[in-house]
Amino acid sequence: MSKEEFQENLSPSTFLSGLALGYQIILDRDDVEFLITSFLGRLSEGEYVFYNRHGRWNLSRMARILLRTTSRRGRGRGNT
Repeated sequence: MSKEEFQENLSPSTFLSGLALGYQIILDRDDVEFLITSFLGRLSEGEYVFYNRHGRWNLSRMARILLRTTSRRGRGRGNT
């Protein structure tokens, strides 16, 4: 993904903005959660880094952190 494509997806009413704002809501649906965690898994296996004027964003590392967080949250679901 180019920098321009990434920036286009960061504007309101795009897929990424909806995903960022509604991530917790759509996690309640297992079929969507599987698709997202699969995507995060593929992202975490590569080496995807985004550079801008604010610095370096290691998207692969962020994906690994999100995977760990969602797997911990998923383990605790049945215990409440």
